[in-house]
Amino acid sequence: MQSISFRNEVVNVNLFKKPDWLALKNPLTKVPILEFDGKLVYESLITAEYLEEAYPATCPLNSTDPYQRARDRIYVELFGKVILYLFLVLVPIYLFYYVR
Repeated sequence: MQSISFRNEVVNVNLFKKPDWLALKNPLTKVPILEFDGKLVYESLITAEYLEEAYPATCPLNSTDPYQRARDRIYVELFGKVILYLFLVLVPIYLFYYVR
């Protein structure tokens, strides 16, 4: 967001205690979510692509090389699966030991 000049508001979300409104913005209850003019865009790579197309910047958010963009998508997908697995494993442990 820093490489693109426009006014924005950052809303931090506790992903351990997700607010009810998050599911209304993104059915997957994941972040980031970009909301503008009553429209919503979510998922990291999709949001970056949208911002780059809607607000052409001097500092591109994505590669111009098709192969590199494909590799970037692979890494995002892989990272998402790893994070989900860690979340499913670590949250119950955290809740058991630290939240009683």
